[in-house]
Amino acid sequence: MLGPQLRAQGPDHPHRGGPLLRRVPTRSRLPFRHLSWHGSILVSKVRSLQHPQGDSYTLLLRFHHETGARRGGGLTLRLMDLDYRRGMIELHEKGLTVREVPATEELLRSLIRHCLSRTSPDAPGEQRIFRSKTGNPISRGTYGRVHDRWYQSESLRNLGVTVHWLRHTAIAEYREIGGLSVSTAFAGHSLRNRTTNENYGGAQPADVIDAFERRSGEAHPLGSGTIRPPLTL
Repeated sequence: MLGPQLRAQGPDHPHRGGPLLRRVPTRSRLPFRHLSWHGSILVSKVRSLQHPQGDSYTLLLRFHHETGARRGGGLTLRLMDLDYRRGMIELHEKGLTVREVPATEELLRSLIRHCLSRTSPDAPGEQRIFRSKTGNPISRGTYGRVHDRWYQSESLRNLGVTVHWLRHTAIAEYREIGGLSVSTAFAGHSLRNRTTNENYGGAQPADVIDAFERRSGEAHPLGSGTIRPPLTL
């Protein structure tokens, strides 16, 4: 819900003089009527925070906002989990759960290039995507510093953006596009507490791909049936 007509203090605020959103709880998502408005802020501020040499903190925001991954999904993401040709990312999250989510070509390219730009002692394919410039994988404590970096942007600070906030917002977008079953499949939520009818009416992978295409405005290899050629770096 919109707050009072607050005026941004920073001269570079993208919506200076306009209404700002109230901070939302970490485990909440943005109301759907504001999703497109909030998305424009994220895109503009992510690009303005981009470091010339590549910024894993910025890439983390893009990754979690697009995939709805939990924090563990970012910590464990490896080069071998990125399937550029099929346009999919394999996430390894809590409870030893493994799920695939569709991703844009731009995100996959950025993740692969970022990974290969940093040294790693791991075997080929086993390299963690998100690592420091010294090659060390990020830790859970890194996310606190990530949030501090994001909050250098007044827009992101006023929105109260965190990794879990990004996850819930992504799930909300899929739900508004494809319904509860599609958002449940996308989020990797358990069906144990749902009714038999809901389980029989569960979304198929093709339904998630369709919602992805509508959300991103980009054709997906598994939707068009045309697998991409190998990525040339």
